[in-house]
Amino acid sequence: MKILMLCNKLPYPPKDGGAIASLNMAKGLAENGCKVDLLAMNTPKHYFDVSLIPQMFDIRFFAVNVPTQIKPIDLLLNLFFSDEPYIAKRFVSKEYQRKLIGLIKENDYDIIQLETPYLAYLIPVIRSLAKVKIVYRAHNVENHIWKGIALKENNFLKKKYVSNLAKRIERFEKEILKAVDFVVPISNDDNKVLQQYCSSIISVVIPTGIELSSLVPFQNESPHNIFFIGALDWMPNQDALKWFIENVWQKLRNATDISFSVAGRNAPKDFVDFMKKNHVDYLGEVNDAREFMLQNGIMIAPLHSGSGMRVKIIEGMSCSKAIIASKVAASGIKFSDKKCILIANSAAEFIQQINFLLNDNSFYNSIRVNALEFVSSNFNNQKLTKELTQFYQLHVK
Repeated sequence: MKILMLCNKLPYPPKDGGAIASLNMAKGLAENGCKVDLLAMNTPKHYFDVSLIPQMFDIRFFAVNVPTQIKPIDLLLNLFFSDEPYIAKRFVSKEYQRKLIGLIKENDYDIIQLETPYLAYLIPVIRSLAKVKIVYRAHNVENHIWKGIALKENNFLKKKYVSNLAKRIERFEKEILKAVDFVVPISNDDNKVLQQYCSSIISVVIPTGIELSSLVPFQNESPHNIFFIGALDWMPNQDALKWFIENVWQKLRNATDISFSVAGRNAPKDFVDFMKKNHVDYLGEVNDAREFMLQNGIMIAPLHSGSGMRVKIIEGMSCSKAIIASKVAASGIKFSDKKCILIANSAAEFIQQINFLLNDNSFYNSIRVNALEFVSSNFNNQKLTKELTQFYQLHVK
């Protein structure tokens, strides 16, 4: 089976959840006997020289340079003279489309898989060129994220704009479901929402997988350092971290012998200053996320809005980390609270859970052992992508 994956950013190096999800998907499909081509946009924000990507199974990487920076004039014109979300318009590229057309003409693909809703403008082009099944890999329900951001926004004008954007994205996502052949959601919760949007869609839920070879055996460690890792140019992460620092960390650091480290790219200067002012050790973007996790103790994920699945939580589990997460952050993961992860939603609950781990070493270690077993049993990348391969073989004629 020959598969073409379309990405709006190069999923290498795999430093964020979206990149990890796309790269592991490609590797797993290739491991299960598929020939995989991956055509990505090489954007200024995530630029990487495609020639430096190591050879991975039977995967061919192609990249097209696409400028996706926000342009204020284009944003205003879009706001007043279009009903499409500006975030989608940024990824419209004639050069990328030309490369796609060339690949379709040169190859007999069975599946073309969109790793983002924002490449949906290419669906009519694909339909005109080949009788191929088109799949939408839904990493999340995008409009839910923006609705959450709008709820948290205090500035009236920004709130109005983001609410409008969320409505546009919801309409956009519903149209995509009508245009594709199959949908591959990342979680059961997202699948339920997408089924409500379009009851006729054919879907199979495939979570992001982890390569079992990357699992880190349990090692003794101290819990007296908490940490957060995530992209800090993503508003939900900023909001969650700011809330945690103001409502949890301020109380903990005055009462407990503990430190707090944060890693994440592109934090705004005022946010960096805010962290430093509050005695948070901010490291910026780290070269090796897993090494950063291994060097620290308790992982926190206090997200208050979002959708899909937090891949960083799965990564943390694969490093046998004790993780305290909000219910929103842990959504998409069939967790067992107090067995392989701890759930906390209020500041008091986060403080209570952290103190449990600090004061009960046996409990701390049992959470870590269970987390490793949980991810090994439920997120085996080869097993998950084998299920998807079988689904494709069943539906592709």
